[in-house]
Formats: sequence, structure tokens, C-alpha cells
Amino acid sequence: PKTCIAITDVSEQLLKQTSGSAEAFVMADLANSVAIDGLDNAVINGTGGAQPLGIKNTPGVTIGQDASFATYAKILAFGSTAAAANAIRANPGWVTNTAGAAKLMAVQRFSGTDSPVWTGSVLNGQLVGFNAMSSEQLASGNLIFGSWDEVVIGEWGVLELSTDKGGTRFNQALVGIRAMWMVDVLLRYPQAFVVSTNLS
Repeated sequence: PKTCIAITDVSEQLLKQTSGSAEAFVMADLANSVAIDGLDNAVINGTGGAQPLGIKNTPGVTIGQDASFATYAKILAFGSTAAAANAIRANPGWVTNTAGAAKLMAVQRFSGTDSPVWTGSVLNGQLVGFNAMSSEQLASGNLIFGSWDEVVIGEWGVLELSTDKGGTRFNQALVGIRAMWMVDVLLRYPQAFVVSTNLS
């Protein structure tokens, strides 16, 4: 397992003044940070070693699909690449960042028409018939097509939330609040993912 931890300190005074609501707020915020900045980021960008191995760094994933000066044909080619490897499986879809989604909303399927390749909002939509979403975990120019049910997230226990008043915190009347999650990521079928880093 890889261990993702987020920790912050809050004053005992704040916790007493808010009757536990501040503690619940901070714990929820830390849990969100571990899930989004930790696990979500690792699924996409994880480099291995202390981190899980993410989609962009897993051997067998198609890296370098061309999406420069994106056209309808270039976007369709992502699905063709996965299909050629017999790799379009359960829950296929797209992810890019919001700038990438906005770019694809401006790409017309055919010249002289008002039919963009990405329909819906920049957060959630459809791209050439498949569900599409944006996430700021992706760097500028990144676009991924994949069968997302092929991402396996293994957990050792559950997301743990705990507090600590010991050590130097005791003298400063602070409480440490920690969120910790022990997980790893596996792609069951790497060929189910096609990645571009040059969407423009």
C-alpha cells in the first residue's frame, strides 16, 4: 500500500468554542484533500515508488496520441486506437481539464455547422458519444480516453481520521488532525487507455 496523509493543527480554543463543528469541518476538508489531491491525482499522474503508478506512467498505455490542432477525426482516432487493441471495455469515457474541455467545445465536427465535438458543460458533457468530464488533476494539453472500470483502487482499511494533542502541541494548546488512507492503484488492462499531452 501507498500511504497518503494530510495533517493540520487547530487550537483547542477553537474546538471548544464551536462544540465540535470546527473539528468536523477540518476533518472533512482533510479527507477531501486526501481523496482529490492524493488519490485522484495518483490515478492520473502517479509515478510509482512512494506513489501509486498512474495511468500516464503505466506500461502498455498508449501515450502520445496526437490531439494538436484538434479535429473531429483526431478525437475519433482515440477510440480507434483502443478498439484496435480490443480494449474498449466497461464505462468508457474522457477526461481533460476545464481549458481542454473549453477547447473541445469550440471544435466543430464538420465545417460550416454548429455541432461541437464536446457537448454539455465544461465540467460534464459528451465527447463523440462517450461521457466526458474535466479535472484539474490533468496538466494543460492532456486528454485521456479510457475504460474507467479498468482502474482498480485497492484499500488497506478505510480512510482514517484521528487527532493528537501530544508532543509540542500539548504546550501550545493545539490539536493535530490527520487524515490517512492506505491505497494502491492498478490498471487491469492498460491498453484500455489512450493519452494525449498535446491537445490544442
